[in-house]
Amino acid sequence: MAKIVAKVLQEYKITDRLYAVTTDNAKNNNTLRKELKEIVCKKYSHYWDHHAFHISCMAHVIQLVVKAFLNKLSISSDSEMVELDVDDEQIQSISSNITFSNTIKKVCDI
Repeated sequence: MAKIVAKVLQEYKITDRLYAVTTDNAKNNNTLRKELKEIVCKKYSHYWDHHAFHISCMAHVIQLVVKAFLNKLSISSDSEMVELDVDDEQIQSISSNITFSNTIKKVCDI
C-alpha cells in the first residue's frame, strides 16, 4: 500500500509536500506509515517523520470512546428514552477499562 501512496504522491509531484497522514487505529496503518517513510526518505530524499506527522481520525477516536463507555454501562432499551442511573462503582469500572483509558489518553495527547 505504501508503494501505491508513494506512486500517487510522485505522479502529482507532491512528494515533498507530504506533511501528515490521518488514519484510524488499525495496525496496518502503522505499517503503511513506516514503509511510506522509508520510500519517501530513500527514493525521494525527503525527510518525513511517520510518528510525528500522524493524525488519528478524531471521529474514529470518539466512536471508540463512546462504544467503550456504552459497553461498560450495558445499555439496552426497547424505547428511545434511556434513563441512566450510574453509581460510583460503575464510573470506576468504566474509568479502569484499559481500552477506554487508552482511547481517552490518545484523545488527550492529540
